[in-house]
Amino acid sequence: MLPNPNDIFISPRRGGSRLYAMVGPNQEEHWCVTSNHSIKDHQSFTGEDAFSDKEGNVNKDFPVAKFTNTFEWDGTDTKVVITTAYASEEALKQILEMGMEQGLSMAFENLDEVLSEA
Repeated sequence: MLPNPNDIFISPRRGGSRLYAMVGPNQEEHWCVTSNHSIKDHQSFTGEDAFSDKEGNVNKDFPVAKFTNTFEWDGTDTKVVITTAYASEEALKQILEMGMEQGLSMAFENLDEVLSEA
């Protein structure tokens, strides 16, 4: 279940949500809302991610992603495993055609810079 758009806030807790904009190379904004389903400290978190408007109202024209992020510590480094699922193959194709793969690549390429500022 996605969050009530009138109750959007950033909250890293089960049942919390996050409203954010993905900004493209030409400064175009694509808004999304994420709802947290479960959080296991230092292990994993799960939830749903959906396209929305800037007020957090879900755009029903686009598929909702269900995701699980896990963290695997080997004593030296942490490996992050991201698994995303869609309701159908058609939904996945729609998202891929919209450039999800390129968007994720851009985000990961910027990760070192973001982490160095932390």
